This record gives sequence, C-alpha cells and structure tokens, in this order.
Amino acid sequence: MKRLASLWLLCWLAGCSARVVTVLIAEQADAQPVASERDAARELDARTDERDAGPPTPTSDARAGDGAATDAGAPLAAACRIDGASSGFYETFADSVLADTWLIAHGTHSFAGRTPRGGFVRDNVALRDGALVLTVRGDRYAGSVRGFSSTGVALADGKRSGAALVTRDVFASGTYQVEGRFVGPPGVELAIWVMGDDDVRGGIDIALPGQTAAGADAAVASYAAVRMQTRSSRAAGAGELNQLALAQSLDDGQAHILRFDWYTTATPAVQFWVDDMPRWSADSNLPDGATRRLWIVAWLPDDQPADFDSAEIPTENASVTPLGNSGDRCTAGTLSSPGLVPPP
Repeated sequence: MKRLASLWLLCWLAGCSARVVTVLIAEQADAQPVASERDAARELDARTDERDAGPPTPTSDARAGDGAATDAGAPLAAACRIDGASSGFYETFADSVLADTWLIAHGTHSFAGRTPRGGFVRDNVALRDGALVLTVRGDRYAGSVRGFSSTGVALADGKRSGAALVTRDVFASGTYQVEGRFVGPPGVELAIWVMGDDDVRGGIDIALPGQTAAGADAAVASYAAVRMQTRSSRAAGAGELNQLALAQSLDDGQAHILRFDWYTTATPAVQFWVDDMPRWSADSNLPDGATRRLWIVAWLPDDQPADFDSAEIPTENASVTPLGNSGDRCTAGTLSSPGLVPPP
C-alpha cells in the first residue's frame, strides 16, 4: 500500500491524469487483468500474479547498429529491461529535447512485409508544445526533407516519408501504453509496435485507423475501428488480427489511449485496451518471450494516395511497465534496417 500511495503522489506531482495512474500501478502483484469482451471467462489472474524470484540473466546486451542509411558510428548499446516495474518508464515529452533513452528511425523498414515508399526520416520527429510530434509527408510535399527508397537509397524528395520514435532499451512482458490525438489525413496510420530488430520472431501492434466493413468484399479505414494484431513470425498464417469496431469514433479532437498487456507466463496472452477498457485478448500466434523495442510510428504503410502536404500526429505521453514474467528472456538485437540514431 505504501508503494501504491507513492505512485499516486508521484503522478499527482507530475500532473498526469487518472487514466495514466492505472498504468503506473499495473505492475502491482495483486493487480488483476480484466477479461476481454470476446473471452470473458478467461482467467488472466495467474499471468499477472506470476513473478520470477529475480530477473533472468541477459545473454548479451541488445544493440542497434547503424543501418545503410544512417550515420556511421559505434553500436547503440541498450539495457534489457525485464526485471520489474523499476525498469519501466513514463515519458511526458515535456522537455525541449528528447532524452537519450530514445532512438529515432532513419532509413527504411518493413514490418511484416509492409514497406513505406519514403522510409523513416529523423527530421520528421520533434518535440513541440509538450508533445512528441511525428510528421508524415504526403504526395503534395515539396519541402527540404529527403526520404529513402525500400533499399535504403536516398530519394530526391521527402514524399511519403514517415516518422518513428523507438526505445533504446528492450522489454518483454509488460504494459505498453501511449496517449495522444492520433488522427491524420486518409492514408496516414499511427501504430504502436513491440518488435525485435530483425522482425523474424513476430511482434505486437495496435493501430489507428482500423477498418470497417463497407460491403461483401470491401473495407474502409475508420477511426471508429482499431486494428489489433499479434504475430509469431513473418510466415503466412502466423498472426491473429482483429479489426475491432468501436461505439465511438476516436477522431473527436480528444486524446485517447492505446494500450496492450503482454504476458509471457505458462499461459501467454496479449490483451488490448482502448481508453482504459479491455477490448480483445489473443492467446495464439504470439511472439516468443525475447526482448523487443517499443516503436511509436506515424507512416503511410501502403501504396495508396496521400493527397496532402504534411500531417502532424501528436503523442502526449508513453509508458512501459515491465511485468517480469517467467517467459521473458534477454536477447541481442540484430538491426539491419532501418538505422536507429540518437536524438540530435
């Protein structure tokens, strides 16, 4: 109880909302996950209650080397954060510069086979007015930012380039959450990823907008839906996908929370949340317990029209609360693309 009271006091002093407090205290040993709407009978209590006697021993530090499109330099060492709540973080983006706990994607990247034509560019990531601002460049963009091809070659323009902020440290089981106003022009996607540097062991993502059925064989992007997905690998059929319809559209000008809880216990699962409400739980086609980075991404994932100049997507805060489940294990990163570079 003393620890819980301390967390409330810390959050009050930092000025965070009551919704954020729920994330900060999620690691308490007696916290009980709420069953999903799809499978209310599932008992997730054992997953949250299971704790190791101590953190697993890292096999090696996770590292991110520079990709072909990045500046040359030493590998970017990272710590393996799987040993409980003290290794997590809560980031408000209130400072004028990014802390060195973050890295910026600069180059090209393919997530489960989806490659943006303009790559990721460090100049599309900024802090402004107390928020992280991720900028996506559309087909009308004619400014000075330059993008990257799917092979990492610098392009003559910055059209269709996106932005991604990535944790330097790597995490396994835990609560992953971001809060912001995740709305952009048609074609833009805001996604939260947890994945390894090589993306071969699968990952977890939640993204806006989702898709809603518009006919027998068609679907349309909508902020009244959210995409929730897990993958055990990049093989065909190795994923679970839910395009969840919401009762209220999230393009209402208000800040909204995207979150998932990843359990690596004897009965592993991923539970997805929107605005502090459990929405869906997946217990198959999950990533293994190897540590991964958190990505906050704004991009144009598909080759569809982007009839705008630039779109800015603000994120107000982000947090990771490790759970330290028995299936967690530290692994080394094998980054090849895109490059991850320190903040300027």
